[in-house]
Amino acid sequence: MDDKISEVLGVKPIATKKNELTVIETLETGPDAEIDYRYSRRTFRNLIKKGQVAVDDLYDLSKAAELPRAYEVLGNMIKVVSETTKDLYDLHKKKKDFEQVASPLNDGHVNIDKAVFVGTTAELLQKLKTKDSDGEELIQK
Repeated sequence: MDDKISEVLGVKPIATKKNELTVIETLETGPDAEIDYRYSRRTFRNLIKKGQVAVDDLYDLSKAAELPRAYEVLGNMIKVVSETTKDLYDLHKKKKDFEQVASPLNDGHVNIDKAVFVGTTAELLQKLKTKDSDGEELIQK
């Protein structure tokens, strides 16, 4: 449609960036959580990149102006960029934790690295002598 309008008016079409809505619509191919994760990740990464450029510019400005306020703004921008970077890391950690909770455990088996029994040795032997589900004693005399 833009090409037709440009042709009628006799002008070249202007190259435009994809708008935000178009980008979001193209992501909607998986579950909501995955879409949100990818969108959040992209947003954090863009903010970090723009923040790094702003920090570089503010550094040059602060150095040239030698004003305390310029250094204060630079310090605040560095803090914001570092917090955004931490938020990106937290996003990855939350996704990993979510995937571990959502995925089933290995066939229902649980690995126990260390087990501690609190009681006397007589109580422990009594527990071990109890029969398992097949009717066999766990420890034979």
